[in-house]
Amino acid sequence: MIIIYEGTLAITAEMDAGNEYVLDYIKKGTILNSHNFLSGRPPQASIKCLTAVTFYYLPLYKLEDISANYPALRSTL
Repeated sequence: MIIIYEGTLAITAEMDAGNEYVLDYIKKGTILNSHNFLSGRPPQASIKCLTAVTFYYLPLYKLEDISANYPALRSTL
């Protein structure tokens, strides 16, 4: 799971005939890949950096460690 701290990105998807289209632009504060991160599914779109980007990355094992200390979080997951 990734949290954007600074920068601009574009979410893109490949459509008919291999053309790539921008679906949305994302900026500071956006949480990326949270659903796929928790469900273990592969992403359905691509993300490209349009500017320099600073982000925080939370691997699954860290979330599991955190959830062990917070039972309410574990039951939500």
